[in-house]
Amino acid sequence: MSIIHDNKNHFRVTPLLNLPIGARPFRRKPLCGLGVWVFVERLMPNKWPRHSHDHWQITFAFGAAACDVKWWTPSGHTFKRRLGGGDFWIVPPGWMHSVQWRVKADVISIYIDPMQMEHVGELRQDAVVDGLANYVSVRPIIAEQLAYLLSFGSMPNGKSDWRVACAGSSLAAAFMEAHHMLGKGTIKPIVGLTAAIVHEVKRFVTEQPRERVPVAELARSVGTSPRNFRRNFRMVMGESPQKWALRQKAHRAKQLLQSGHSIKETVLKGVFSDSRHLNRMLRAVYNVPARALQPHSIRRSEC
Repeated sequence: MSIIHDNKNHFRVTPLLNLPIGARPFRRKPLCGLGVWVFVERLMPNKWPRHSHDHWQITFAFGAAACDVKWWTPSGHTFKRRLGGGDFWIVPPGWMHSVQWRVKADVISIYIDPMQMEHVGELRQDAVVDGLANYVSVRPIIAEQLAYLLSFGSMPNGKSDWRVACAGSSLAAAFMEAHHMLGKGTIKPIVGLTAAIVHEVKRFVTEQPRERVPVAELARSVGTSPRNFRRNFRMVMGESPQKWALRQKAHRAKQLLQSGHSIKETVLKGVFSDSRHLNRMLRAVYNVPARALQPHSIRRSEC
């Protein structure tokens, strides 16, 4: 049994998660996060017999994955689908299902305690196989969390377990929030004019990183008004084009600093006017100065 803390400041006990009996042995064990079990594995061809969980299950497949999934609805209907790289599969609590991995694959599965989903809102009780693109467009952090978790797939359980558990809890929160928003129509998938607007902003930030996003000019290029341009961009990305561009620059600077670049090199590569400009941007996004994002060895050498 596992004891977790709920939203009412009470401790409660949840059953341990067991992967299906009869599957080939796994190198990694599921790890318990906050109301979430996380399974990250580099699987050999494998078969998970018919079984069910008391949790929401979301399985992500990567690379050249080829997986046949099957599920049975409470009303008795049977569905079969092929899960490939870049796809996910979501199954509600209590639904019987089986899985057959045809080839070696990188896999992430998260199992979410239904009691932890109360704050998200009512979720449609349905199983689905879909691509990740729309979910990442709604919550871009999902892509970063998945990439981080994948790095643990070939490692044994050990000292990094707490990091996997924490990242899995964060991924579950972002993904299920996106699932709810897309299901309720709060945010629409990127299609048509909205897709063109997002594409234009990303293109401009890539090609002209030193410039402020010219909303009026980009709006004319896709045949809409600046107001509609901003509204559509915010609807999908959750913030204005200018703020999104700022975050991209700050994220790029953080990557450079954490990979060992000096502050001076980061200013030049990260298209900032000077170190004060860099620090101002990083404080606005991450609430820390540039030096806080550098490895200790680099920090000492610049002192």
